[in-house]
Amino acid sequence: MKVNPHIFRDYDIRGLYPDEINKLVAYKIGQVFVDFIKKRRKLKKIDIIIGRDNRLSSPILFKALTRGIIDSGANVVSVGVCTTPMLYFASAFYKFDDGGIMITASHLPKKYNGFKLVKEVPIPIDFQTGLKKIKEMIIKKEFKVSKAKGKMIQKNILKEYVKFNFKAFAIPKITPLKVVIDTGNTTTGIIIPEIFKRTKC
Repeated sequence: MKVNPHIFRDYDIRGLYPDEINKLVAYKIGQVFVDFIKKRRKLKKIDIIIGRDNRLSSPILFKALTRGIIDSGANVVSVGVCTTPMLYFASAFYKFDDGGIMITASHLPKKYNGFKLVKEVPIPIDFQTGLKKIKEMIIKKEFKVSKAKGKMIQKNILKEYVKFNFKAFAIPKITPLKVVIDTGNTTTGIIIPEIFKRTKC
């Protein structure tokens, strides 16, 4: 199966599911991303942190992507359903700085999906800092297949993420306010129950 080169955008990988973004594409991205990180940082042990949004296609892509990563000898640190800022937070807070991938198509309609790639700190990988190279590696099949296998690690980051953000607000000063929250059926909704617990709503 050929990978559509047009899914590689300036700042991420995005396309229609399943015509352009599908299980086979996700698997290849997993394989190539590990090889890209290995060549770039000369690491023997690699932990790739992975998050996904709440699109119906995201669990399917997650399974294929993580299989590609594990088959390439790297470990997957799964933080489950989360927002892109949550993935960035987890990468920095827990020092999973080998690399990370967020499965999402951002603001695009549900028929789309994609991948946002990050390197250490975390810093997003754009077309000039890695996506172009990853695109070439996939299309030209210029990547090594590892004999070793990685493993899956589960990590719950929600409580620490909310705790971190609450430090930025003076809760007693805003407690008297009546606030309406509407997450619009987006992934952000997973944060609301934890906010209610902390504000005693």
